[in-house]
Parts: sequence; C-alpha cells; structure tokens
Amino acid sequence: MTANVLNSTRAISMSVQVVREFIRLRGIARSHDPLKMKLGQLARSVNARLDKHESQIDGLLDAVESLFEPAGDSDSKRLIGFAP
Repeated sequence: MTANVLNSTRAISMSVQVVREFIRLRGIARSHDPLKMKLGQLARSVNARLDKHESQIDGLLDAVESLFEPAGDSDSKRLIGFAP
C-alpha cells in the first residue's frame, strides 16, 4: 500500500518485502498440520455457536413480530379522548 502512495524505491522495496512475508507465512501455515487441525476445530466451534445464536435470534424476531399483530377482537374499539 505504501508503494501506491509513496513513489520511492524504499517504499516499493518495503511493499515487495511485505508481500514476500505473507507468502512465507502462507507456506508455513500450509505445512503446519497441528495449526490446520486447530483452525478446523475453531471453525467448527464458531459455526456451532452461530447456529445456536441464529435459532435464538429467530425466536426473538418471531416474538417481536407477534407484537405488531392486532390483539383480540377489533370490533370493540374504545374511543380515546374527551367527549363533552
């Protein structure tokens, strides 16, 4: 990103170095089986929690929607206000 803003050889050099480091880290992550396994467990755990929260949110939305439905008998409306 720096090379896009700053037009100097040092900025370009640093940008290239950052990209190289990300490539190196990606290679380390791919070759590290325990890390892959742990990330998989973490992803499954997060998905399980999201499923639980999703069902709770659905229940909450159903409860809120029920508040907007008319309640009871609509024929017996009582007028509100002052009648002299």
